[in-house]
Amino acid sequence: MNMTLEEQFRGFCLSVGMGGLLGILLDLFRLVRIFAAPSRRSQFVLDVLYMLLCSGLTFVLSLAIHYGQLRFYMFLGEGIGFAAYMLSFGRIVPAVGPQIQRAGIHYIWQPWKKYCGFLRKKMEKCWEQAKESVKKLQKSLKRP
Repeated sequence: MNMTLEEQFRGFCLSVGMGGLLGILLDLFRLVRIFAAPSRRSQFVLDVLYMLLCSGLTFVLSLAIHYGQLRFYMFLGEGIGFAAYMLSFGRIVPAVGPQIQRAGIHYIWQPWKKYCGFLRKKMEKCWEQAKESVKKLQKSLKRP
């Protein structure tokens, strides 16, 4: 299928954007690793999942732009976009990740734990009241 130079350039620009998107996706996986500190097996699973997502997104991009035809400039554009992202914004996440983790623990996790503890106490109290009500109901039903 013949494509005009304009269509090819549009596909190249979209693939550069896809490369940046794949870099953002890698940073999200990096944040998961920083926050969760996964084992070697789960790191392997995360890597495989990342590769599957990248290949799936590249396939969808090739379907949308080139009707499923793989073009070298598409892979080149993804590489350029990925490298540009990693050399610019990609350096921020590893540097800021531990601070984000500490802030998340302090501002999100600690209040969430307190709220869950409060909710648990209220639920236990309601459960005890329900058990007492059921006992009273059983006693009243036993008396004919």
